[in-house]
Amino acid sequence: MHDSITIAQANFALNLIRETCLEETNVISPISISFALGMVLLGAKGNTAKEIQDAIAKDRKDKHYTKNDEIHNHLLKTYNFMGKNHDTIKIANKIYFKENLHLYESYEMNIRNFYNGNFQFTDFSNTQKATNEINEFVADATNNEIKDIIDMVDENVLMILVNALYFERRWENPFTLHSSYSLFYSKPGVTKGLIMMSNEGLYNYAAKENYEFLEIPYINNSFSMFIILPNEKFGLSEVLKSLKITEVLDLMFSTKLIQGNVTIPKFNAKSSFELSQVLKHLNIKDAFNEEMADFSGTTDSKISISRFLHKVIVKVDEKGTKAAAATVVEDILISYDEYANSFTFNADHPFLYLIADKAKNIYFVGTFYG
Repeated sequence: MHDSITIAQANFALNLIRETCLEETNVISPISISFALGMVLLGAKGNTAKEIQDAIAKDRKDKHYTKNDEIHNHLLKTYNFMGKNHDTIKIANKIYFKENLHLYESYEMNIRNFYNGNFQFTDFSNTQKATNEINEFVADATNNEIKDIIDMVDENVLMILVNALYFERRWENPFTLHSSYSLFYSKPGVTKGLIMMSNEGLYNYAAKENYEFLEIPYINNSFSMFIILPNEKFGLSEVLKSLKITEVLDLMFSTKLIQGNVTIPKFNAKSSFELSQVLKHLNIKDAFNEEMADFSGTTDSKISISRFLHKVIVKVDEKGTKAAAATVVEDILISYDEYANSFTFNADHPFLYLIADKAKNIYFVGTFYG
């Protein structure tokens, strides 16, 4: 069994990739987006708060917004887990406020308590200096993987919220690179030559009705990559539509291992999004509406979200994975056979992948189309 907040956050991750996939290679960081929305939520009231709550933690047990809300406690627990694994993952939260903007002490306190967030009052009229400061903060937090999260600060902005996340981990069992290119079937009639990598060993594997599931653990087994490979070469869109997140959570970190031969591509994925419309599709609407937004728990000034920027980079090779994410919020059983002797897993067509920790928090989720 999984607690309600874990299921809710996993559903949020799946909904995000469904909204952003568009049948091409894309990657997002649900946990980064959740941290950013969590910091926004701390200062939200009324329907603005309810819409954010329902998007990132629908059907959770705690239906009331308080500083001890289940959402914030869950994210705090995740943050503390990251702190214990600082050699693998780094996270940084910071809020830039317009000079002389009055913040409520309770908001500042909660940001520090739940998100270890830092504050900086900034002269946004000096747009180039403010832009450089934010980009330098993100670059430092992501080991220079992300250098330009924001193009230019709007001088009329009141608040800019930044979350940055960096992940680097080696495989428990490194792969062997192929010496030549192999065909990858991207779309009907479209193939690409990609460098593939292979390994043999014991894996958590399941063959479901319309997809294969594979777990590839990172060293020390606190994180894993999970790949969902459709049975049909071009069936990823249909799998995404029908996928049940509880089924995926049940399969994660199983101790029933099967001997297998695994082949996956070496790949890099990079995505940049302005997520306002995506979040509106997930029913976070009032926060972006100048008239309806209620952030009266943040400041006595009238504010709303004008932009929600999100950038992610994932690099997967034979040694392991590097990944970075940054989010900026700007205000103005057919199948599971545990007795199988062996399996062959060949990811030569579009697939879904997730990177998660032992508590089944999803840090990155992406679609790969070659």
